[in-house]
Amino acid sequence: MFSPNNNSQNGERKSTGQIGLTVSKPQRSSSTASLSNQVFGKILIIGEKLRLSFHNCSPAMVKDRRYHLRMYPKCFVGSEAVDWLIKHGSVKDRPEAAAMLSILQRHNVIHHVCDDHHFKDTYLFYRFRVDDSTLPLSRETELYIKGHQLCHEQTRLGNGSIMKLHNDFGAMYEKSFYGTQLVNWLVTSGKCSTRQEAIGLGKDLLELDLIQHVTTEHHFKDERLLYIFHPDFIQLKIIDLLEMHDRPRSLSLDTNMPTQNQKLLSPSQPVRPKSPQVMDVPVIAENRPKFQIGSPEREDSMNFTSESDNEDVSSSGSQDVHGPSMLLAGFSPTAEEMKNPDATCIRQTVKILGDSVGFGFVVRGDGPSYVQTVDPSGPAAKAGLKTGQFLYFVNGEYVLNKAHVEVAHIILRNPHQLTMDVLVPRHQVIKNR
Repeated sequence: MFSPNNNSQNGERKSTGQIGLTVSKPQRSSSTASLSNQVFGKILIIGEKLRLSFHNCSPAMVKDRRYHLRMYPKCFVGSEAVDWLIKHGSVKDRPEAAAMLSILQRHNVIHHVCDDHHFKDTYLFYRFRVDDSTLPLSRETELYIKGHQLCHEQTRLGNGSIMKLHNDFGAMYEKSFYGTQLVNWLVTSGKCSTRQEAIGLGKDLLELDLIQHVTTEHHFKDERLLYIFHPDFIQLKIIDLLEMHDRPRSLSLDTNMPTQNQKLLSPSQPVRPKSPQVMDVPVIAENRPKFQIGSPEREDSMNFTSESDNEDVSSSGSQDVHGPSMLLAGFSPTAEEMKNPDATCIRQTVKILGDSVGFGFVVRGDGPSYVQTVDPSGPAAKAGLKTGQFLYFVNGEYVLNKAHVEVAHIILRNPHQLTMDVLVPRHQVIKNR
């Protein structure tokens, strides 16, 4: 998990909401917000709208499900999601609906419960990453989700909402609110502990174009100035995904995209059961860390040093062509064997600057951990990180004997910068020459 760096002297403030994260004070205005970040934010918001719809429909589509005596908390069925989109999402056919859900998976909004399948229009279980706390968080990710939550709550309040029709110098603005009203509501509802904290959140939302002054003349202030939630985000629909799918890259540290020929040691995957009685038994979800690399379901049931015998490029195009098992074939050392790695490996230092969606790689292994996947267009690839390399030191901390989940927590303490010493197998170096 993140270790917040509370350093007010450096101009940092805490972004508030259900997801706590210390972020640096932004050095830009809303007019210079990254187009890529805005597109990614829209995809996140569409995912949140869909998640709330799946939770609130009757009967609820997101629920705890049983397969082979095992419970899968807070998941939905792929074919049922396609059915819902056909009925409610203005989608013309099943392939188009499946394509939209695949886009959400590629952008880390949903994932298969064991991370073993791309999205398929069949009886497989999928889950929203917000529901199992595996969504990789950046400042923008947190604020996009928080902004949508605030807008959604105000819309549901009806007549009690601060969003009303207001007259400002003869101009009428629907669903507008005063800055001081938003601050009051954030404090009285307990979402922010102080007015200063609420003002900071309002400024954060405006800087990401989630809210705006009605004439765009003012930043967010705790004053009688009118603001609205940005129409571009309020009016988003699931069908809009088709216009965005090829824009931003979003493979991140938490992503584990499967391949066609993977042979996994995870439990049998959910398929349509012969008896309906084995499904939909409620269970209390396990307490899990917010940030983890890999499937929560597989964590206690498989040896992460054993992966596939062969791996292909995933259909999303975001995986490195060289899978870890190809590079590690015949070379699966223990942490003890690698304490003096000079004979078998070459040590290299890699420095990675994260972007808004993460560092762009996946790790696996129960000690030593190794790089399983590198996004070819991500920060890790640009820094020279390769699949099959073992993690030796992470931000100055010795990790050779640590499992990948623990290593993930260390990495995510600083989501912006990462320095790693990696061990490169000599046969890999020779092969790459």
